[in-house]
Amino acid sequence: ASNPTAEPYTATATLNGTAKDNYVIATASETHSFTITQLDAEIEWKYTSLTYNGQVQTPIVYVKNKCSNDDDVKDDVSFVITGGAEDVGVYTATAESLTGEDASNYKMPTEDLTHLYSINKAKAEISVSIDDWTYGEAAKSPVVELTGVKEGTVATVEYKVYGAKNSTYTTTQPTKAGIYNIRASLNGNYNYETVTAEDSFTIEAKEVTLTWPDGDIEFTS
Repeated sequence: ASNPTAEPYTATATLNGTAKDNYVIATASETHSFTITQLDAEIEWKYTSLTYNGQVQTPIVYVKNKCSNDDDVKDDVSFVITGGAEDVGVYTATAESLTGEDASNYKMPTEDLTHLYSINKAKAEISVSIDDWTYGEAAKSPVVELTGVKEGTVATVEYKVYGAKNSTYTTTQPTKAGIYNIRASLNGNYNYETVTAEDSFTIEAKEVTLTWPDGDIEFTS
């Protein structure tokens, strides 16, 4: 914003009006020195409860009392924040300094320069599906969609006979004809909550054609 900057200035007085020629300003009072002092920046902490996203995060901090120019454009000034973190936990962020084109017009506050913030576990979204196939054909591959996790995170895929106990789930894909359940899961850890998704699929029995011999069959004892 195009406001006067915080620094010393000198003002010079001149006379105006129809009778100005009848007066003269005393030299000692013709000029006057003054200083525009820095404005004490007011700090406001926001978004101190965050969710894990695989990147370094900090809370958001605002300068509450930014000045505006005649066009209502706010000054370019913000806080430099340190103490960012990536993993789930409770941390302390610190407002270290001011930055921006108009930062020299503001003074750092002396209180509330540190603030606790938390990074909470992320809840991923997961889905799983697999196409049916017929016994003897190449097995189909499961399709797992996993969102809200760090790139490279992989879900576990398991199978069981349809309706069987969950304790029978195995990572070995079935090969025999039948109806099965498929489950994809992301096990909870330090940064993620546990999420699972299930679906069912069928390995169809292969159709066979029988060939019978021609003619009658002679009885033998």
